[in-house]
Amino acid sequence: MEESSDEFEFEAGETRGEIINICSLALTVCDAYDYSMQSREDKARIDNIRRMALVLTEGFLEEIYYENYED
Repeated sequence: MEESSDEFEFEAGETRGEIINICSLALTVCDAYDYSMQSREDKARIDNIRRMALVLTEGFLEEIYYENYED
């Protein structure tokens, strides 16, 4: 069965490493986005994506750190 080009299948990240990688990609996209020419709503959306990616990254890195380096 062939899917149309408008449809895509979302596959959620299963591991913390995958989620950290997704967040890293989201931050890269936000950094490459032409922020100066956008509306206030678009700027808020980019800021929100950046904030969520940083929060998720911090949380999962903290879990990995405490599992491996704290007694």
